[in-house]
Amino acid sequence: GIGTDCSGNGQCNSALAQCTCNPGWDGIGCQIPRCPGNLSSCNGRGYCNPNTLGGPTCQNCTKGWMGPGCDIPCVNGVQQPMDS
Repeated sequence: GIGTDCSGNGQCNSALAQCTCNPGWDGIGCQIPRCPGNLSSCNGRGYCNPNTLGGPTCQNCTKGWMGPGCDIPCVNGVQQPMDS
């Protein structure tokens, strides 16, 4: 993989020089945050924040959407608290 110990986001197989990324991480060196959803993450409806305790998380979903992948319709107004 790239860098030291798969960027700290995975396990390195030194014999094969390959990384096995932890959930929420992607790329040859586990350096790319991967949030829930498709269309590059967050279903194209939010911001993927890689700096959260549980790993990459979707935040600031566009109006009308909520949930971990910005994939749940918000039919009763605004999500309270935001990013819950």
